[in-house]
Amino acid sequence: MKIKVILLCWLLIVLAGFPGYSQGKNKECKGFFRWDVKTLTDSSDLTFMFDLPSDSTIEELIAEPPPVKMGILSKKAGHLPRFDSEKHLVKVIALVTKMSIQGDQDYHIILRSTESKASMIGEIPDPDCSYLSDFPIQREKFRVTRKQGDAIFNILKETNKPVLVEVTGVLFWDAPHFWLKGSSSTGREIHPVLEIKAIGK
Repeated sequence: MKIKVILLCWLLIVLAGFPGYSQGKNKECKGFFRWDVKTLTDSSDLTFMFDLPSDSTIEELIAEPPPVKMGILSKKAGHLPRFDSEKHLVKVIALVTKMSIQGDQDYHIILRSTESKASMIGEIPDPDCSYLSDFPIQREKFRVTRKQGDAIFNILKETNKPVLVEVTGVLFWDAPHFWLKGSSSTGREIHPVLEIKAIGK
């Protein structure tokens, strides 16, 4: 009996540390800073979700200055609507150097350039969050993309080396997170990531 309890505890610890582990559907995990824009649940025309992505590089994306200055503690900035520059898809080739889960339950992915040390963040929302209950298209898309993210995470664990990937997603302006490793100084992110696949795997 004691051994079974130990094994069960060990299993829960392992699962809790694994990105694909979910604590149940309709969980409360909503963030706050421009959250509806981040998760494609805002009132904008979102048909661009189905457009062909334009090819870009991390260097090009993070070189563009933000449309307005944004501070993480600014309530006004936190409710800004979608900018025109956030209404199209991009595709980049990058190295995934680290993946983790944030407090809002997003997959937090550090994307590094293949040509320099430039980096930016890509994020995949959790499809089991309750705020997506009225957005079945987004929920299903994030579910598929999270599975792709799980596959990348497994490669990271197995090889302990950066994984070369092709990432497609929506550009987003976040407040700069200078304290978070991998964040761009401009606050540019790919959020949400809508497809991520290892190249050559």
